[in-house]
Amino acid sequence: MNQIVQIVVRNLIGSGSSWFWTMATFFVILLSLIFIYRQVRYQRYANMLSTLAHLDARWKSTEMINARRHVCEDYEKNEKTIFQPEELLLAFFEEIGHYLRRRVFDVSIVWEFYSYYVDYYWVIVEPRIKEFRTSSHDKTWFSEFEFLAKQLAEYSKKRRASTVEKTDEQVRKFIQGELNKTTPSQ
Repeated sequence: MNQIVQIVVRNLIGSGSSWFWTMATFFVILLSLIFIYRQVRYQRYANMLSTLAHLDARWKSTEMINARRHVCEDYEKNEKTIFQPEELLLAFFEEIGHYLRRRVFDVSIVWEFYSYYVDYYWVIVEPRIKEFRTSSHDKTWFSEFEFLAKQLAEYSKKRRASTVEKTDEQVRKFIQGELNKTTPSQ
């Protein structure tokens, strides 16, 4: 038993202990890096949730509700021009698309919160965006919104969710639902 204690002491404290302390240092550094990685990851999620909460507040704001109402009414009138309310809505989705492209958001989170609206609003405003792109010769106009719509459609397919093209009847029902939950501006 005495010999075992001497071997352990020599290998942990004595001249042959450098390997042990090197290994111990390695594990301490490894655990520290794992902890730091987890903290950064949790901070990223906290920032993402904070940004989503801010976006949700904007989405439900009176200004955005009125913009949504105008976009739906203009679609029913077969309007081809993009007015300020459309720009507000398009900029909202453009911002989300930008965040998604820069990997600020995970596609799964955006899909859960906004895919329903993106699917329909893209159908509603796509002809106007394409018309503007043609007339202005600027092919990048609201390209982040287009990117967002495509990414969410691809993710829907991966999730085996319904990704069929929207019929005119489905779009009309969506618009009616949007008009029913919105109030006219004062």
